[in-house]
Order: sequence, then structure tokens, then C-alpha cells
Amino acid sequence: MLGNIFDIQRFSTHNGPGIRTTVFFKGCPLRCAWCHNPEGIDFASDAGQTYTVDSVMEQILRDNIFYEETGGGVTFSGGECMAQIEFALALSAACKARGISVAIDTGGHVSWDNFARILPNCDLFLYDVKICDADLHKQHTGHGNALILENLEKLSAEEANIWLRFPIIGGVNDNDAHIAGLADVCRKVRHMRVCLLPYHAMARGKHGKPLDGMKEPTETQLAAIKKQLSAHTDAEIFIGG
Repeated sequence: MLGNIFDIQRFSTHNGPGIRTTVFFKGCPLRCAWCHNPEGIDFASDAGQTYTVDSVMEQILRDNIFYEETGGGVTFSGGECMAQIEFALALSAACKARGISVAIDTGGHVSWDNFARILPNCDLFLYDVKICDADLHKQHTGHGNALILENLEKLSAEEANIWLRFPIIGGVNDNDAHIAGLADVCRKVRHMRVCLLPYHAMARGKHGKPLDGMKEPTETQLAAIKKQLSAHTDAEIFIGG
């Protein structure tokens, strides 16, 4: 069982509770124009490295004491970790066998069967909702959002633990219609917390081209969005991961 991984980040504190090891899976079906990890998008490029389950576990287990002391664990991210479902299943099973908590950071654009298969091994889903308008979602990511929203509602119906993650990209989705759509998601979906993820320009150099029309939201804008959403959720809202 082999997986294509482009980074393994230890001592992560922004991808779930506690101190975590984040495993970045290579390849993603979406093509988000603002992606912070564009090196992780292409399935075929040589920016990744082939790992066995045992070789990833060797790195994960180095920090087991920190997971136990902080309530942390391992987060599968990407790219889109759910697009390499066989490796994700094998690695999540190995983590669970060692008593290590597993979180899945996902954009949701994969078959529901992938979620159904990994649910028994997963303690938390960090679930992105990028753009609520289907046409705009396709324009900026290459695909519509119907499958993403459908999978999210199914996870909610399965009573999965969910952190809703809402990227806020100035000039793209920082508008009243999108925020109203996010409020609707909050009302429909069982969730433990809401995370507003402000776009930042750090990844521009990775893209090798300007990201036209995109800008960082201001603190004032983020505070206003947080206030709007707070009327539609009992969960705590965080700015950042």
C-alpha cells in the first residue's frame, strides 16, 4: 500500500485540536484559484514522495506523547486526502490501532462511498465550504458544489464530528449572498465549531502568477461576518484554523 505525500508537518496546531502531525496527500480534484498549497494539486507531478503506511507511521509515532498530553493526533490534509482513499483507509486504521486520533481535512468533492468507508476510523472532519453559489464555485474551483454540500449533509446525518471551515477570499466570496449561504449551512448541519479562514497572499509566489481580484479580508470584515453567523449557530466561531 503506497501513498503520494508532499509534506508531513509535525507540531501543527491549526488543523484540529491539540498538537498534531499533518500529513499532506498529493492531488486534488478541485482547482481553487487561491489555493495555499498549489504544489499539492496535481496528482501526476513529481513534487510528492511515495510512502508506505509504515514509513508514515514511523514519523507519526515520534510525537505520540504530545498527542496524549494535548488531546491532539493526526490530520490528513492535502491536496485532497480523500482522493487517495485506499491509502487514507490503511493509514487511518494504523493510527486507530495505536489509539491515535484521526482528523480529515477535506474539500468534500469525492464520492460519498469514500466518506462512508473511512467514517469508523475518523474522529473529526474539518470540512471546507468555499462558495455557496454553484456557478461561482465552478468558475473559481473547476467544479460545482452540489456534491460537496450533499456529502456534508450526509456526514451531519451520520452524526460525525464536524468543524465547518469557511475560507473568506476578498473579492470572491466576501459578499452578503455568500454569507447568507454560510448561515444556511450552519442552520442545517450539525457542527462543533466554525472556523473563518482568511485568505492571505503568501501563496502567490507558489502560483507563479498574480491572483487577480483576490485580496486579504480586513479584521473589520471578518468581525462583521463572525457577528452575522453567530446568530445562526450555537458553536463558537474562530478566525483562523
